[in-house]
Amino acid sequence: MMGFIGSLDQFLFHLANGAWVSPMLDRLMLTLSVTGNAGAVWLGLLGALAILGGNTGRRMALAGLVGLAAGFLASDLVKEITMRPRPFAALPDVRLLVPEPGSYAFPSGHATSAFAAASGTVLAAKRLLGRVPAWGWGMLALAAAIAYSRIYVGVH
Repeated sequence: MMGFIGSLDQFLFHLANGAWVSPMLDRLMLTLSVTGNAGAVWLGLLGALAILGGNTGRRMALAGLVGLAAGFLASDLVKEITMRPRPFAALPDVRLLVPEPGSYAFPSGHATSAFAAASGTVLAAKRLLGRVPAWGWGMLALAAAIAYSRIYVGVH
C-alpha cells in the first residue's frame, strides 16, 4: 500500500512540477510562493481585517493570528519528526524555481500556516457573523493556491 501511495505522490508531483507548466504559471506560482514566505501575506490580511473590521474584525484577526502561529510551530515540529527530504533532493527531473530551502519537506510550512491562518479567521467569522463572508472563501482559495505553488516550484 505504501508503495502505491509513494508512486501516486511522485506521479502527481511530476504533473504539477513538470507537465502542467507554462512561463505564465511559472511567474504566478513563484509570486504566490514568495508571498507566503514568513506568513507575510497573512500578517497583511489579518492586519487589514483588524484595522478595517472594528471589534469583530480584531477578534477574527486574532483567531487567524493564533492559527498562523500554531500552524508554523506545528509544521516545524512535524518536519523534525518526519525528516522527509525535499523533492529536488530525492527525485530526478525536478524544476526548482526557488532557492533550496534548508528544512525538511513534510509538512509544507507555507501550506500549514496558510490554511491555519485562513481557517482560524474563517471559523471565527462563522461564529461571530453566523456566516462565512466572501473574503473568507477568498482566504481559503489563497491558502490552496499558495499550497499548490509550493509543489509547482519544486519544494514539496
